[in-house]
Amino acid sequence: VWSFDKCAVAEGVWQGTAQGPTGAEESLETRLTGLRQSDSVLHVDFDWEVGDTYLAKLSGVLNLKTGAVVMNGRVAEGQYAGRRVHEEGLLYDAENSCFAGTIQVLPATG
Repeated sequence: VWSFDKCAVAEGVWQGTAQGPTGAEESLETRLTGLRQSDSVLHVDFDWEVGDTYLAKLSGVLNLKTGAVVMNGRVAEGQYAGRRVHEEGLLYDAENSCFAGTIQVLPATG
């Protein structure tokens, strides 16, 4: 399990850090690649680049009422290529669009 903390730095771009299971800290950049809204939920697509370790493509939802985010996807490039990814985060600073949470890199399955 990786933990992360990130804040918006430009339209559709967040930067911060991710800390992996070994305790090593990596740079983190996420880029919004798709967005659509239905009621109080945003359906989002993101590219997550974690240092030089991996690039994951994730899709999921952001609840606009609670600030909770849940996304799933796969590692596209890097050390964990092909493995599944599950992300859970929470908006903790709406003014600066800052989120913190966890990323789980899971074994690849069918």
